[in-house]
Amino acid sequence: MYRDLASQEKDPNNKKTLDKLAQQEHEHYLFWRKFLPSYQPMVSPFFLLCFRMIRRLLGLTFTIKLLERHEHGVVEEYKKVAAELSGDEKSELERINDEEEHETFLLVKFKKRWSNRLALSRLG
Repeated sequence: MYRDLASQEKDPNNKKTLDKLAQQEHEHYLFWRKFLPSYQPMVSPFFLLCFRMIRRLLGLTFTIKLLERHEHGVVEEYKKVAAELSGDEKSELERINDEEEHETFLLVKFKKRWSNRLALSRLG
């Protein structure tokens, strides 16, 4: 999803942030794939089309917030799973959990940048 948003983004800073989020999500996928090797997540073309329309109509910030609305719950679930793991897998899941918090930081940074642009456009 982030990769699709990044491919359509014109602002280089936003594109870089979206690419970074896409890379982190891909790494999370690779981690979980070790436990569920036969599972292949699929993004529906209709789902992609809907998010492209939301992006176009309501903006990138709203679209990202919509995609990340469940992030806090995911972090809590990761913590529960990490408590049941050991060794390298536990360390890797804890690293992923730290990245989830970093993603939140990136999104806040992105939102600030967007808010600053909005404020400047209203002043100018």
